[in-house]
Amino acid sequence: DAEPSHRSDRVGAWLTWWAAGTPIDWGFVLLSASLVSAGYFDSWLVRNVKPIPVWEHLPVQAAWLAATLYLGAISFIAWRRNGRLETAVPEGYGPTVAGLTIFLVGILISGWWTDALGQAAGVPAIFRLPNLLQIAGACLIVIGPLRASAGRGELLAGPTAVASAALLLAAVTFFTQFDHPYIDLYAGRGSVLNVVEPSPILPFSFRDEILGALGLMMQVAAVTGVIMWTLRQSRLPVGSVTAILVVTTLLTASQLGNYSMLIVGLIVGVLGDVALWLARPRADRILSLHLFAGFMGVALSGVYLVYLGRNPGVWWPPDMTYGAVVSCALVGGLMSYVVFPGADATRATEHRGRVSRQRSTGSNMP
Repeated sequence: DAEPSHRSDRVGAWLTWWAAGTPIDWGFVLLSASLVSAGYFDSWLVRNVKPIPVWEHLPVQAAWLAATLYLGAISFIAWRRNGRLETAVPEGYGPTVAGLTIFLVGILISGWWTDALGQAAGVPAIFRLPNLLQIAGACLIVIGPLRASAGRGELLAGPTAVASAALLLAAVTFFTQFDHPYIDLYAGRGSVLNVVEPSPILPFSFRDEILGALGLMMQVAAVTGVIMWTLRQSRLPVGSVTAILVVTTLLTASQLGNYSMLIVGLIVGVLGDVALWLARPRADRILSLHLFAGFMGVALSGVYLVYLGRNPGVWWPPDMTYGAVVSCALVGGLMSYVVFPGADATRATEHRGRVSRQRSTGSNMP
């Protein structure tokens, strides 16, 4: 973990970091970015252009085809060179191949699904099976460079690995954008769907509080989950959290033009990088991981609510506002426990595995 002390050493380490990643990784990062960007452009069309163009899905399908042809050509060249089918796919890109296949299935059944059940718009369209398959496929597609970096034994994530993590968060966020705080500012004064005075007789009067709180907690779960999963692969360099959050914030904020949320994403990213540098979370430092994840929950919700409180103001009552921050801290901490369950859980899993193997072999040895 020692940092280079001499200035020339630091510059050399910086240049070495930018050189990390193979040409295959760099090319696939660019194609993955075009796929994710095309998906968000598709959702932007749905929100802002009426009638929706007939070519709405063509950019997404073209980006998928480009990524498929790229990886297919690389695999074919490797197979011709080595003559071994099992080594044709680049290391770490196995899930990517599965993702490209799942994405294709979503494309192929989309027309049949529409003929059977009719057109869908808004939230029902997100939960439509062909679209869910494409979202799931995209999540598997974009992680290729990150897994390849870990497979090469890179202890510090390089630029292609960081970009892959950012695209993974963007793909996960694409599914949660139906209730995302950077798109629908439910906590902001004047931004509620239908202002109704809270009443015990009308329980659905709290619809906007429910949507706002759930949106914050879903965002925390997505961000901390992706960062924790990335930390299982390799360490993140300083600045990674900022880059990951700014990229995702830009994509979500563009949906309805809430570009002021870029300030929120930038502030949270910088705070996250500082916390990452101070905590230095690793798999053998579980407490640091849990504290870092809990802090990210506080930062993601707290900075957002403080920023809205400035302008246009937060209309939620104090209990709702402060409780949402605490809830998000708990969600962040719980996500870290899911990805890094701790030494006790690991030992229990290993013990159960040993017992199962002993039973299968008929051994009574301890």
